Amino acid sequence: MATREQIEFIGLVVDHLMAQGVIEPGLLYESPFTDVAPQGPVQLFDNARTTRIFDVIEEINRSAIA
Repeated sequence: MATREQIEFIGLVVDHLMAQGVIEPGLLYESPFTDVAPQGPVQLFDNARTTRIFDVIEEINRSAIA
């Protein structure tokens, strides 16, 4: 089950994507994301899930640009 912080973090990603259409992966290590997880997604998710988050972001970014 997801924690409140995980849900909030992913919610911020979704909000950013809805507003901007793309997201630079490095932004996950800046505010407002670090307001939820000061060390970025690795603080909230295991390695496999962190990798999956970045993979999904890359897929979304590619489709938004194409």
